[in-house]
Amino acid sequence: MLVLVVIMLANVIDQILDLNGAVAYATVLFYIVNEGISIMENLADVGVPAPPGLKDRLKNIDNSNQSIGHEIKEEFSDKE
Repeated sequence: MLVLVVIMLANVIDQILDLNGAVAYATVLFYIVNEGISIMENLADVGVPAPPGLKDRLKNIDNSNQSIGHEIKEEFSDKE
């Protein structure tokens, strides 16, 4: 539901700024790519064969998110 609200707001911004749908189009593409990546990650977790290059990139995306959170946690816990 929230995705639809965001897309509607992007459409309103397009109309206000007279951008001919650029913001709404970019917003929709963002959500399509985001869901596609999520589907690929879930398929890789289930064990569906994927090209090695794609599988490595998905692992890098997954590991980079964990390392950022871990780095932030370490930084705040080290300071006194």
